[in-house]
Amino acid sequence: QLHLKEALSQELENEKNKAIEATKAKSRFLASMSHELRTPVSSIVGFVELLSSSELSPAQRKEAIALTGATAQSLLGLIGKILDLDKIESGKDQVVPQWTDLSQLIELQCHSFDALARQKGITLACVSQLPANERVFVDQQALRQILTNLVGNALKFTEQGCVKVGCRRLSNQNFYFYVADT
Repeated sequence: QLHLKEALSQELENEKNKAIEATKAKSRFLASMSHELRTPVSSIVGFVELLSSSELSPAQRKEAIALTGATAQSLLGLIGKILDLDKIESGKDQVVPQWTDLSQLIELQCHSFDALARQKGITLACVSQLPANERVFVDQQALRQILTNLVGNALKFTEQGCVKVGCRRLSNQNFYFYVADT
């Protein structure tokens, strides 16, 4: 009977530790998501302000609307991740790779920050060194999140000048992404 009590006590301790770890993982995730959500929301707000001005040409207005839509789609993806907390808690958050035009994805992410860059008086340059239509098998949502963090932080901490965002191929399967302020 003593061994049974010890075994039950140990099992309870293990379950308690698992619950504590799950709670910590959820807290880390929510803290990360609050940062992740603010950046696209700020971009959308910037585009709406830009669209409400009468200074845009029809072509610029059309581009701003397209970028607002792309940023909103990215935001929806992040919200979907938040709603999948049970997968994250169990460590089963899935990577969803698909064939993607890497240059186009990078350019769209850069353009989603145009309004913020203009607001700060900073030039934002997308200088990809990839061949046109370079397609890779990648989780688009994860890569968008990474680029959003990099570009958002670069703009946040750059006071003047230019932020350059780019990518180049290092090897057959590896890429080098960079964000630099000049």
